[in-house]
Amino acid sequence: MRSFARLLWTVGVVLISGHIVTTAHKLPRGGWFDRLNVSAPHYLAEIIAHLSVGVALGMRSGTWWMLTAYLAINHAQLAADKHRFYRQKFDDFPKNRKMLIPYIL
Repeated sequence: MRSFARLLWTVGVVLISGHIVTTAHKLPRGGWFDRLNVSAPHYLAEIIAHLSVGVALGMRSGTWWMLTAYLAINHAQLAADKHRFYRQKFDDFPKNRKMLIPYIL
């Protein structure tokens, strides 16, 4: 179970990297934005990180799961706002890009 949690943590946190190119609004490209084709991969990574901590805790902490559920709902709402903003602001926004979860949402 712990190795699964470690794998989730690695995927959710370690593989995400980047740098600031400009402070102007630009459509994000590269990394998980293109590989996963989502508008908010950083929110997805944080959700995955919280899920992996829950698994590492042995899936017994009800308080942790309530916190994780709140975080997931909050991040989904933030991702929806970000996705809507990108669609309105950028004419070249990819039509098949999803909001938070690749190929689904």
